[in-house]
Amino acid sequence: MAPVELRIEDLRHHIHVESAVEAGARNAVKLLQNTRTPDKKALAEVQSEIFSVTCYIACCTYAMTMTSICLSVTLVDCDHILHYYSYNHFMAF
Repeated sequence: MAPVELRIEDLRHHIHVESAVEAGARNAVKLLQNTRTPDKKALAEVQSEIFSVTCYIACCTYAMTMTSICLSVTLVDCDHILHYYSYNHFMAF
């Protein structure tokens, strides 16, 4: 397998694992909300984890998309594409 293909597989693995973490955190939120006296600190921590995991999944998905695009263009074009998209994508935040 080529290094780029290995990178894509690694990103897929990370997305799969982090998606499972996100699902578990969402279940934890449901459990915490359904108690008589919700633990606000624990709920805030879990919601923060969900936010972090969601951002990480988005970054991995973005990286996988850019890597896939780079497979279909030349290396010089790839550097230009990565610079353009990373600048415009992160300026939106």
